[in-house]
Amino acid sequence: EAHNLVERGRSMFSASLCKEDVPAVRKLVKNVLALMEEAQGSLFRPDPALAGQVKKLVGHLGKINTLLQQWKWDTRSIRVLRRQELDDFETLLLRICGELEELLGDDNWQQGRTEILEFYFQVYHFLNMAELLDDHYLIYCNFTEEEKFYVNLFCVDPSKNLGEVTAMGVSTVFYSATLLPVQYYRKLLSVREDDYTMYAPSPFDVSRRGLFVARDVTSRYTARSADMYKKYAAYIGQIAGARQGNYMAFFPSYQFMEKVLEQAEKMEWYAGADVLVQLPSMGEKQRQDFLEQFREDASGTVVGFCILGGIFSEGIDLAADRLIGAMIVGTGLPQIDSRGEMLRQYFQEQGENGFDYAYRYPGMNKVLQAAGRVIRTVEDKGVVALLDSRFLEAENYTLFPREWSNRQLCTLQTVGEQVGAFWKRLSEADLSPGE
Repeated sequence: EAHNLVERGRSMFSASLCKEDVPAVRKLVKNVLALMEEAQGSLFRPDPALAGQVKKLVGHLGKINTLLQQWKWDTRSIRVLRRQELDDFETLLLRICGELEELLGDDNWQQGRTEILEFYFQVYHFLNMAELLDDHYLIYCNFTEEEKFYVNLFCVDPSKNLGEVTAMGVSTVFYSATLLPVQYYRKLLSVREDDYTMYAPSPFDVSRRGLFVARDVTSRYTARSADMYKKYAAYIGQIAGARQGNYMAFFPSYQFMEKVLEQAEKMEWYAGADVLVQLPSMGEKQRQDFLEQFREDASGTVVGFCILGGIFSEGIDLAADRLIGAMIVGTGLPQIDSRGEMLRQYFQEQGENGFDYAYRYPGMNKVLQAAGRVIRTVEDKGVVALLDSRFLEAENYTLFPREWSNRQLCTLQTVGEQVGAFWKRLSEADLSPGE
């Protein structure tokens, strides 16, 4: 879906090289050279010209490692480079790329071939992206949490590169249910001024969805406490207790989710529900087993504790009674980090609201996607609870889709009664699936 194309475009048109890979590959190449030298005069009889090329490759890998080491010494956590600082680096990479092609073209050796081939593809991609460098890019060096050192070509704004691809066709349609705000996606998906947008009204009857916004809780970092986690756990119990069925609660992080889970375990509603918890790494079978617990004919209440923006907040289809409620904790803001700050500063310099472009808009998209898990067909019905008072701030509620105009404010003291009244009204109106 098109809302993913901004980040996917950034990924496709960006490139990175890891300094620690260079000496490792150089060692493998030296081993190949040693095998060639040992084989002189044998049946193998390696091409002397190729052996000479491999010697040059060893030398060039050593030079580029020295250059990267210098950048590493000059970098504390992150360092932005000017385009001209990349010239010598790029020249060496061009030589290395050609010499790697010569080496990989020889089939008489296999030791270390996979690792060397992978490095070749990384260098090749880096050089291809270097040809695209313009004011839509940032060049920087940084350290990862594992203390590895990288040089990066970061495509901050993929619109120009994406535009060159779409120009190869007659027309292009970008489609998603969550392309909001539209000016953000227009700017980052295309540079054409004559592109137009269309907002198709939903055929869904909004009276079948209860939308509640909490005004007495927040996931804001400065407000996090045992009492706040307890209130969130109580909110989940109140909403899930209003009607038996399947629910998902989405949290901004695993740490936050675990804190709320600790409080929920002390509450009465927890003992009466089947609680499922998303794990940091889940294989395909684990994911499938997780989703299979959300049965349409469930005889009790199931509550899935999940991560906002994770594998269960997008791209899953639990129609009808397989999911009747989503509780979304927080506004989805990405964690503030060096990459986010580079995005913020870049768009601020472009005359946009840098915070919105780097944090608010991507965060709200995660919220919209999670909320969309509840209503999958025109016959569905369910509850969406936005559990953060920041949703009442103009910067956030103005990003809501038009269909969210029927929202109700709630507190922990009123939410149970309000959600119960919603379900009662639907029951009295006899609005059941299939009618």
